[in-house]
Amino acid sequence: MQELRVRLETVTPLFLGGEEPRQDPELRASSFRGALRYWLRAALAGAVGDDDRGVQKVWAAESAVFGSAGEGQSGIGDKRAGASAVVVRVRGQMPDPLPYQKSNPGWDPITRRPIPSGRDYLFWSMAKTSADAARSYWPPGTSFELALAARPGAADGEAALDQAIAALWLLVHLGGIGARSRRTGGSMGVPNAVEANGLRFALAGTTPGALAGELREGLGQVRSLFRALGNQAPAAVPSEFDVLHPRCCRVWVLGLWPSTNQAMEEIGTALQRFRGPRGRGPQDRVRRRESGIGLLERAVFGLPIKGVDAKEGGSQVDRRASPLWLKVSKTVKGNYAGIATLFSSRFLPERAFLQASGRRADPPADYGLLEGFVREYFAAAQEVRYE
Repeated sequence: MQELRVRLETVTPLFLGGEEPRQDPELRASSFRGALRYWLRAALAGAVGDDDRGVQKVWAAESAVFGSAGEGQSGIGDKRAGASAVVVRVRGQMPDPLPYQKSNPGWDPITRRPIPSGRDYLFWSMAKTSADAARSYWPPGTSFELALAARPGAADGEAALDQAIAALWLLVHLGGIGARSRRTGGSMGVPNAVEANGLRFALAGTTPGALAGELREGLGQVRSLFRALGNQAPAAVPSEFDVLHPRCCRVWVLGLWPSTNQAMEEIGTALQRFRGPRGRGPQDRVRRRESGIGLLERAVFGLPIKGVDAKEGGSQVDRRASPLWLKVSKTVKGNYAGIATLFSSRFLPERAFLQASGRRADPPADYGLLEGFVREYFAAAQEVRYE
């Protein structure tokens, strides 16, 4: 195979900002290349490890597929620098973007304050503020073409293309692209029954268990492809960065919904109730308690958080992406599956700490709290047990 072309379709709002994020979104190959690099890196590290030696192998193999800014490889086994072995192209007639608008909020009967909808909770930073315009997005159902092609003359171009296809499969089934991609934003699907290298890009199951089986099969095939590069388990848990390995990455099918809006609403509402004070809706009064997860505990969902500082020595740590990916996938039967992927990677550098209201705490040592979120709000979730 020298080229793969797929028709991608947005399943949730796609916030794909250009140089100025608050202006109209832009369909750019660089955005997809960056997302593909992330998933390729996770898959590579799952095969060769995340210690110093493994990181060097990951960097070299990643550079071979998608290129590097400095000295690297233009093809697997080719010591030349710079250009990638795989070319990424996107094209399509995109509709006019829409400004994000909040839904009508609910009201807490006790505090008499507005409660964001589940969807608004997921996309809170996309809404208009007193200082910024609303972010624009392409709505669900927007389609465009993505092409991956082996660059003519690249050494081992076919092998590099195989790895890029595997990274695309991971992006489609576990991730998203653009702003709020770890909170269901930019979820995409392949509406046609495309299959490449034995990887099926459309989910056909009609139950969470069947969908978990499909994902287990695909993850096994992806991991088998990368094992050819090495057979070393990650050195420790937590891993040094996001690593696709059963010890470091858990995947669940949360459930099935009849529409993408309902899926986003229920996933966002669950996240809101778990992170904030319990009992924010009338149905939760019975188990209401004065406070939910503490501010420092809440940091495990990612930084920044208002009121929480993360510091390493005398330096501020401005951002830590959430270890929990939440996405929505559309099945061939027209149902919508919620999928959660949790990477057990080091939360902050070794000497970093968290601080809030004069209290100081160590970064999260594990992600039991995030696993508890899945158990508490998605009791019927099916875990994808892959090898």
